[in-house]
Amino acid sequence: MALWTLVEGDLTHAIGKGYTMQGYISHLIQGDIFRDPAPHGW
Repeated sequence: MALWTLVEGDLTHAIGKGYTMQGYISHLIQGDIFRDPAPHGW
């Protein structure tokens, strides 16, 4: 549950910053979001 809340929050933030769902999923699969979100400006 906690993990989903984190993902949901990141996704909402991503949409707010103009990231597409496709791009979000791509980064999620690569593990970029959880490994090092800094390069994405989050």
